[in-house]
Parts: sequence; structure tokens; C-alpha cells
Amino acid sequence: MVSKYELENLTRKIKTYIEEEYRIREFSGIPTVSNIPYGIKGQKGQLCVFSIDLRHSTKMLKEIGKEKSGRIHKAFLTIVAKVVKSYGGKIRSYTGDGLLAFWKGDSSDEVSKSVKAAMIIRWLFSISNNSNPSPIKSLMDKIYEIDFGIGIDCGEVYVFRSGIPDSHHDSDLIFMGECVNFAVFLSQKAKSNNYIQISEKTYSLLNDGWKFSTKNNTKEDMWTDGEVKGKDNITRNIKKTNWYSHI
Repeated sequence: MVSKYELENLTRKIKTYIEEEYRIREFSGIPTVSNIPYGIKGQKGQLCVFSIDLRHSTKMLKEIGKEKSGRIHKAFLTIVAKVVKSYGGKIRSYTGDGLLAFWKGDSSDEVSKSVKAAMIIRWLFSISNNSNPSPIKSLMDKIYEIDFGIGIDCGEVYVFRSGIPDSHHDSDLIFMGECVNFAVFLSQKAKSNNYIQISEKTYSLLNDGWKFSTKNNTKEDMWTDGEVKGKDNITRNIKKTNWYSHI
């Protein structure tokens, strides 16, 4: 239990968090727990936010049970993490049903890598009936046919360290920004067959190779227009795609 003395110390600490001015500095890379201190300090910078969400976890648990659901989740997160890291993404949070990863948000090359990772993940989990089928989907389907969504947005992000200062295992980073919220929101909305949804800003930053496909010497946009309505009833235009890329 928390003693009176500990409560007094905690109250003083929270008072500084709430009332004092924070010291925020710019970052150029992607922060880690080890390079952001506790206290009234934080960092800010431009990031590309990648969120992926595995659909219907509760339904899956009821239909196939805890042990098989655990196998699906472990396989899903292992594959996603490997692809994200292979294309330069930095994973900063696992959510149980998915993960949150980041690339630099002021570089077209970096933003394009996030979309490439998304399109490869799309192939791995959903393509079984073409000339280049995924070797993963058939394995996953032996237990359960999954659905998922990926959302990507770019913008300014503030990063703070939270948790208990004297315990490395009880601390984590908080990533705050409209683009973080919107990427997560898009990943919750995206589903088969448009597994990938991105913001208009993300689309504007993409290299042409991840915007267009060339067919018969004609450029074909791989993205279609869409719109989503948030909880605040504000409608935002987005881009969505059912394209994929294989390894």
C-alpha cells in the first residue's frame, strides 16, 4: 500500500507535471526510453506513424479458444514486427492486437518505406490465389482466417517518458499528436479488401513508385479517394488501396 510519506512525494511530483513549464527539445531520429528523461522534459519532431490492428480478437477467442488465439496473435505480431523492422521502422508499442511503429516523417523515402512495409504485410496475410501466393496465409488459415487494418499518418509528435523512475521495466514512452490518433483510427477502420488507409498528407509525401503503377506505359494510381468520420463528426478525406507488394 502507498504510505502517507509516499503520497506526499507523489503529490509534489504530480504538481510539477501539471503546473510547471516543460522543457521540450527537437529530435531528429526516433526517441527511445533511454534517451528521454523523466520529469518535465520531452521531445518533439516530425514522424510517420504506422498502426496495425488485428480484427475481431474477442470473436476469435470465443470461436477457437485461448491457446489457438495465442498462436494467431504470436504469429501475426512476429511477422508484422519483422517486416516493419526490415524496412526501417522503429517499433515503440505493442498493443496486444497490433503495434505502433515510426519512421521519420519529413522524408519521402522514409514515408514510402512505411507504405512498402504495409503492402508486403497485406500480401503475406491475404493473398492465396494468384501466381505468387503468400506462404504465410495458408499456414494461418489452418487455424483462423484473419482480418486486419493498417493506418498511416504523418505530422508533429510530442514524446514523453512515463512510469516509475526507479524501475526500467515499469516505464514507457507516450507519443502524443493528432497524427498518432489518426493513424490508430485508420487502422481500426481499414479492413478487407482495403486493408491499408493513409492520410492525404502521407500520400503527398510518397515517392511516385508507391503512388502509381505503370501499365501499358500509362500511370495508374494505386490509391482511391475515401473519407472517414471521427467521433467528433468531422469528415476527413483519406486514401485507401487494395494493392500489395510481394517479397
